[in-house]
Amino acid sequence: MCCGGKLYDRDAYFQCCGNNERGIPYNDNTQMCCMWQYGNEYVIHNKTQGAWCCGSELFDPAESPGQSCCNSWTNKPAIFSSTTEMCCEGQVGFSGDTAYTSCCGAISYDRRIASCPCHDGQVQIGASELTAACCQNSDGTKAPYNTETEGCCNGLVYDNSLQFCCNGLVGEVGTEVCCGDSIASKSANQTGSSCCLLNDGSTVVYDPTQQLCCGGALVDNLGNLGDRCCGNVAYNSLTQSCCEGIVTDAAGQICCNGNVFDTETAGDACCNDVPYFSSDSTCCSGEIQLGDRCCGNIAYNSLTQFCCEEIVTPSVYIYPSCCVNATFDSYVQTCCGGIVYDNPEIISTITGEIEVSHQTRCCGDFSNDQTLLPYDYATSTCCNGNIVDLGGLDPSLIECCGGEVMNTEISTCCEGVVINKETSTCCEGAAVDRWYGDATGCCNGTAMNLTDSICCGNNVIANDANTECCGSTGMDSTLFKCCDGVPRSLNGVPADKAICCGQGCIDGTQYFCCDGKQYQKGNPDGIDVSGLTCDSLFP
Repeated sequence: MCCGGKLYDRDAYFQCCGNNERGIPYNDNTQMCCMWQYGNEYVIHNKTQGAWCCGSELFDPAESPGQSCCNSWTNKPAIFSSTTEMCCEGQVGFSGDTAYTSCCGAISYDRRIASCPCHDGQVQIGASELTAACCQNSDGTKAPYNTETEGCCNGLVYDNSLQFCCNGLVGEVGTEVCCGDSIASKSANQTGSSCCLLNDGSTVVYDPTQQLCCGGALVDNLGNLGDRCCGNVAYNSLTQSCCEGIVTDAAGQICCNGNVFDTETAGDACCNDVPYFSSDSTCCSGEIQLGDRCCGNIAYNSLTQFCCEEIVTPSVYIYPSCCVNATFDSYVQTCCGGIVYDNPEIISTITGEIEVSHQTRCCGDFSNDQTLLPYDYATSTCCNGNIVDLGGLDPSLIECCGGEVMNTEISTCCEGVVINKETSTCCEGAAVDRWYGDATGCCNGTAMNLTDSICCGNNVIANDANTECCGSTGMDSTLFKCCDGVPRSLNGVPADKAICCGQGCIDGTQYFCCDGKQYQKGNPDGIDVSGLTCDSLFP
């Protein structure tokens, strides 16, 4: 045997602790070889029952309770106390109480007072897992921070009370201000925090109560007389206006496309770049015309004229309205299908005299405009395109039936025919007499007494105490069971246990029904078939 560069006689218990180049021979019956091969350490120990190796060391758990071995690929294995120490990535660290300790990379920490939000070995002291977070930038740089007192700015941790984040940059409160995408400096005693981007590309901080940022330059606001910019000049918006960079008098001047005009002599409104007086004119399609409104390209006077489909007509009506391109008086006329009709005459419910209706709708075939006519909806109704007089009935009680009207309190509609509710009923589209009063029912278009009869299919069957329908006939449910629409005698089998089988009924608790034949459940031929199905009995 070659061990440690030497030859030894081979023995049953003779082994090499190490390898051919570095090693020591030992008796594995009485000794143990503990090695850490990455460090080329090989140590022989006397064999002890229950003892085991931790790298090149030997320890007995029975003599040292609570101890364990901390292994890794890069560090030498070491024995540690599992109650007061932690093994984190092969490193032994003191923890105090392992019940509250976790690993953060190769470092141990107390979860009650610290955390490891980035999971990379950086411990955040003073922040629990509930308040700690990981601050990371686009390059992958990480840093833990306390969300209650700190902030994250593109991977940089800052103090919330003293600093701020501005587009990925950290600024100092009191001496700097965030202006868009950059940080600008300000004096410690400077009031205000507005930003102005100057023409040279730099950014400055200013007090908006003292200055304005106009056209890339700071303008002094003397006496607070200016609150807006006009080009690079400040002006007072309450008394002045801005006209293409020119400050004008808001009370007496008007700006039309960059030109300033006097409102008393030129006008108080603009039509493109021309001023005009809005009291008697308006601007329609870029032209100044007499009127107060536009009808397409034409101006008109809305007090004396009316506009329909870009056509202006005189307004001589009480309630002028449009019917396509025609003007009509909607107080006494109605537009039906694009045609103007005079409203129908009715008898006044107040004076009893004939008057023109002022409450109309259109009736007819709405697929054919030529058939539409107006009607007074208080005295008439529209039934299937026909105007029908209500005859003084309450409109709320009226419904149409075919081409007629009916009073829904006393009548009903049966396939387009009005019938009396008290004397007739509608059976499958046919009117039949109510021979049995409220107990009248229908069966195949025939009246029947619901108190002593039932309708089975299309047949009237006498209704005894236990009669039920089975197909088109009736049966006594205590003596028969309905099987595919045919009554089958129970033959003494309890109704709640009966099942259909062939031409009769069988007790489903005692028999199977397979292909119309009954088979005893239990043990036929000594075979227990309880719980089986026909498919399993007769595959």
